[in-house]
Amino acid sequence: MKNYGSIFRRLRERSGLKQRDVTRMLLDMGVNVRQQSLSRWENDINSPGIEQFIALCRIYSVKDVYGTFMKGEEGMPELNREGMMKLEDYRQLLIESGRYAPRKADMTPLRLVRFYDLAASAGTGDFLDSDSYEMAPVPDGAPGGIDFGLHVNGTSMEPTLTDGGSIWVHMQDTLENGDIGVFYLNGDAYVKEYSVTDEGILLLSHNSKYPPIRINSYDSARIFGKVVYHSS
Repeated sequence: MKNYGSIFRRLRERSGLKQRDVTRMLLDMGVNVRQQSLSRWENDINSPGIEQFIALCRIYSVKDVYGTFMKGEEGMPELNREGMMKLEDYRQLLIESGRYAPRKADMTPLRLVRFYDLAASAGTGDFLDSDSYEMAPVPDGAPGGIDFGLHVNGTSMEPTLTDGGSIWVHMQDTLENGDIGVFYLNGDAYVKEYSVTDEGILLLSHNSKYPPIRINSYDSARIFGKVVYHSS
């Protein structure tokens, strides 16, 4: 796979991934690769093996191997007969693995967004600017427009949102009355229901054990976004 390093790099950058993210995802797939190896592939110093190549295609949602690595790339050399046979070997391996065949579930490209380690209601207000995240796939069935995800910490939003569950958020700085959002308030991050009342703006919990939180004029507050999907 010599001279394809720039394609691997573009695929990674197009997916919004850092080299450390790809290394972690490869490890999760059982492919033991160091970040240094990934860097060497992208700089055409070394080449990935078949198992590594297949895993990278999976991570980057490459469905058309030939189209990605042979066509549409300026200056890309043509393959000789031996090279074409090798490419066909890769294609057959993808199909025979059972994971990359053209099934209906695979027709939708894998969506990856930042999933932060810090949990809403117990995090700092600057977590969106933090490097403490990994790239995670958006769950099947989730709507479009998801920008990031994080865990819920605590029981204040039960039964709607469970402790330790995942929420998926569309970034926006305004909410409608009754929306569930992620908020920054005086140094902490919260997930609450947004409520505009005659008494002012309140952040409501769905668990009756927790009182509303009032946002006062002197508070440092910000809306990070709207929760558009959640999973336990």
